Amino acid sequence: MHSRYRDWHSSDILRIDVLRKFGGIFIDNDVYVVKRLDRFRRFEMVLEITDEEKFGTMTLLAHKDARFLRLWLNEYKEYYPHLWYYNAGKKAKLKVLDVRPELVHDAKGKFGVEDLRTELYLQKWTRWKDKYTIHTLIRHLHDRNDLRYNNLNLTYPVIFHSEQYFEI
Repeated sequence: MHSRYRDWHSSDILRIDVLRKFGGIFIDNDVYVVKRLDRFRRFEMVLEITDEEKFGTMTLLAHKDARFLRLWLNEYKEYYPHLWYYNAGKKAKLKVLDVRPELVHDAKGKFGVEDLRTELYLQKWTRWKDKYTIHTLIRHLHDRNDLRYNNLNLTYPVIFHSEQYFEI
């Protein structure tokens, strides 16, 4: 791995490399799987486009020969380490997927990669059951004072804590 990747986004490069070598499913360690992902395995590459400018990298499904993976990796040749999500989910969306949208299947809101912290930790939100995965953002609760310790009495099959591990 090139030294300019190492400090900031080495896990981004690693997830692309692993998917290119083996294919399969990549899930961040703070993603909760709600439903089986088998229905998405028929596509060459699946991710969720969150808005017109970026896609989520928290849940990815790919065939090892998915064409998008090579193009996404190539976008790291011009690397911007101080723009946090630019290389990971924004640059490849703008430079690759906007030109070649057929390279991926968009999960269209089913992977819960948008910021759901208010719904997950402050509301009795029942629509979580409509998702296939949910990015819990458990490592980002400190960003908001109203979320630091308020995760009791919620309507999920589990209470989300960073100390819990789930068998999938």
